[in-house]
Amino acid sequence: MRVLVLDDDDTRHKTFAQNLIGNIVVHVRTYDEFEEALEGEAFDVVYLDHDLNMYQYRSLDYSDYGYAGARELTGQDCARLLLKLPEAKQPHLIVIHSFNPEGAKAIRSILLGARGRVVQELFCASSGTGLQVESNR
Repeated sequence: MRVLVLDDDDTRHKTFAQNLIGNIVVHVRTYDEFEEALEGEAFDVVYLDHDLNMYQYRSLDYSDYGYAGARELTGQDCARLLLKLPEAKQPHLIVIHSFNPEGAKAIRSILLGARGRVVQELFCASSGTGLQVESNR
């Protein structure tokens, strides 16, 4: 399986790497890296964190969502990128693993229109283990 992990914490990336052995795992820490990863091959599973702590700001036009202008980019912005993917590139599973309950709730509400399954689970030492997803890729 192809797995994309978005998180700003190196310790979490190490845990995911250990728990996802045998899969093709791409680790990203910022919105820009996330966006670049999505330009390549499709991912079966995407793990999303909310607070990226990279202080990456950009002016994005989200007037449809009630705001516009420069602000910090978060997992919410990355979730919106997932919704813009063509159907063939939509992940089968999106896992929100943020410790920020309000941020995780916001991501989940954005992903109501996602084609794949969306689940929320707090990050822990076993995150990524037991991952089973039907994949045609």
